[in-house]
Formats: sequence, structure tokens, C-alpha cells
Amino acid sequence: MSQSYNNIDGLLLLDKPFGITSFEAVHKIKKVLNVEKTGHCGTLDPAATGLLLVLVGKATKL
Repeated sequence: MSQSYNNIDGLLLLDKPFGITSFEAVHKIKKVLNVEKTGHCGTLDPAATGLLLVLVGKATKL
């Protein structure tokens, strides 16, 4: 059975909460949106909060 993916491309601005890594935040977005590709611009420490730029779909190539 093949998995279907949403056709979403673009940039999300995420206010990363305290206590999770940038990778964990991006992984959660990937699962919620059911997209094949996600990535982030820069890494925030798990103890840091703040703006995390998350790229989705074709925007990951930017």
C-alpha cells in the first residue's frame, strides 16, 4: 500500500517551544501535514525558544 502525500510547498514560521529540538519540531510538522520533504534553516538549542523557519515540499531546495 503506497502512502499519499499532500501537495504543500512553502515556508512555515514556527515559534519553537522550550524543551524540543529543531529536528523534533520539524518531524512533528512533517507528520501532521503528511508531506514527504521538510527542513529547517538553522538549529535552535532545545532550551531555546524562538522563530524556526521550516521549509516544506519543493521549498526545501531553496
